[in-house]
Amino acid sequence: MPAARTAYAARLVKWKAWAQSSVAILAGSFWHLRTGGSFYQFTYGPRCPVPRPIPDRLGLKASFVGKTMQNVPPAAVYRIVHRPPFSAPAPLAASDDGKTG
Repeated sequence: MPAARTAYAARLVKWKAWAQSSVAILAGSFWHLRTGGSFYQFTYGPRCPVPRPIPDRLGLKASFVGKTMQNVPPAAVYRIVHRPPFSAPAPLAASDDGKTG
């Protein structure tokens, strides 16, 4: 196997292991949190350190809280919460004559 493919395969295996541990950490954290609890993630990167598919898979939502330029290096804070349950809109009521509007 060429060295480039071997390196790519090694990175892929590491990423999968990291993603699985991220899922386990978030799932375990939210299992212990009270209803309505929040998980705060501090990062030095330009975006949320938890890739979007992970919160989506767990029914969570990550939102940017803010950043501080006074920290060296500057830090950002993300809040991760349970996504509110989806509720379908109520069906429109038809008028008495069968026409709407």
